Amino acid sequence: MILIIPAIEIKNKICVKDITPLSQEGREYSDDPIEMAVLWRGENAKSLHITDANGYCDGEYPNGEIIKKIVERLDIPIEIGGSIESIEHIEYLFSLGVYRVVLSAKVSLDFNFVQHASSRFSYSKIVPHLLAVSGILQNGEEVIPYAKRLHYHGVKRIIYSDVETSSEIPTPRFDFVKQLALDTDLKITIMGGVSSYQQLKLIQEYESLGVDSLIIGKALYENAFPCQELWRINERSLKDLGPTRRL
Repeated sequence: MILIIPAIEIKNKICVKDITPLSQEGREYSDDPIEMAVLWRGENAKSLHITDANGYCDGEYPNGEIIKKIVERLDIPIEIGGSIESIEHIEYLFSLGVYRVVLSAKVSLDFNFVQHASSRFSYSKIVPHLLAVSGILQNGEEVIPYAKRLHYHGVKRIIYSDVETSSEIPTPRFDFVKQLALDTDLKITIMGGVSSYQQLKLIQEYESLGVDSLIIGKALYENAFPCQELWRINERSLKDLGPTRRL
């Protein structure tokens, strides 16, 4: 089965996005990132993606302690994304115990930096984020040739974002993702645009090609998937997350 990775975005030590209750009588969800992380783990998340909206500046890392506590509380791999564009920043994140670091879309286009970071920290621990529009990266290069180059030089996985916006509901460019997987042999995590069970079923067909995971934020927080209604109903009766949801 394709891996669903819930996303938490943290800014100034709180969650940018809260779960929408099913009704006014529903559970009030916390903006505490630690509680939110434990909640997603309680709902059987096997990994967690954190976007740090503050980042690292002049030796200061506002959300560092929060991220460290999440790592300590959860028994699953934690990956961090955001404005990660320096070796110093990467070193700091690994010192917190995170499993994997996702480079910013900007620095992911700096081939030499990607190589340097990957060889220093391991090609399985550093992931470039390729952000494209209709298969074209922000620097004007085509995605597939650049991804092939990364793979040839040792990169094992990319996070790929390329959302079709011409339709009423933005969706990933599924056919292009399939071609990207076929042409590069990279492991691919899709980020952005997935908002329905039907889309999940379609992407599941690409798992054998290496498209093995999805990072989902907004859709999960807005209860877009049928199973989430059961989760929310169960949580209504909980005064807190309960002992079975604490690690």
